[in-house]
Amino acid sequence: MKTIKYLAIGLLFIGMTALFGCKKEDKIAKNLWKKGGEWNIEKFQNNYSFGSGSNSVVLNDAGTYEFDKDGSGKVTLNEGNQTYTNLFTYENTDNSLSLTFKEGQLYTAGTKEKYTLDWEKDKVNLYSYVSDANGYDEYLIDLKKK
Repeated sequence: MKTIKYLAIGLLFIGMTALFGCKKEDKIAKNLWKKGGEWNIEKFQNNYSFGSGSNSVVLNDAGTYEFDKDGSGKVTLNEGNQTYTNLFTYENTDNSLSLTFKEGQLYTAGTKEKYTLDWEKDKVNLYSYVSDANGYDEYLIDLKKK
């Protein structure tokens, strides 16, 4: 009888963990696209080093990300007098956002970017760091819901 009791408690615990574990992921997904799905890029920072020396680009109020309910979206990045756009598809978990870009001005078709996601309602911070023998590329992107 004790074994059945502990088994039932264990299954209940696993079920509750799965239920609440998925909830945050679903809340993030819904928050991305609801109310038009448009997010201001409050800060876009790219630190990189390929070849000689390190460089950094920091843009404030740099454009928008638009997320649609169907898992597609568009990024618009303003740099000086230039505006660049790219369409993408996206997937999220409770702590990551993955974008797969279509052909556009910023990325070639099939380019994938995976970001660590720090989410609060109507605020998202994205972080990515990739390195190889040639250098590194680091992105810090702060988004705020319009």
